Amino acid sequence: MNAIVLWNTLYMHRALEELRTRGMKLAAEDIERLSPLGHDHINFLGRYSFSLSDEIRQGAFHPLREVDETEQEPGAKTDVSETSA
Repeated sequence: MNAIVLWNTLYMHRALEELRTRGMKLAAEDIERLSPLGHDHINFLGRYSFSLSDEIRQGAFHPLREVDETEQEPGAKTDVSETSA
């Protein structure tokens, strides 16, 4: 579980930095609600097969996926005040 929390934390940080780089304004109260404890995307049971690209084997991160406007939750804020979180 610790490895999952660390992995999720690293990617959440990268995603927030990418959004800031793109000029998106992020509300502190939205960031405060984020949690790295989610693990629905992790399969704890079964066998795993890993096929890693050379970049990932050398320590690079997987690229962040683009978020489509239609993926946002209804009523989600898109233009909120900038924070220094």
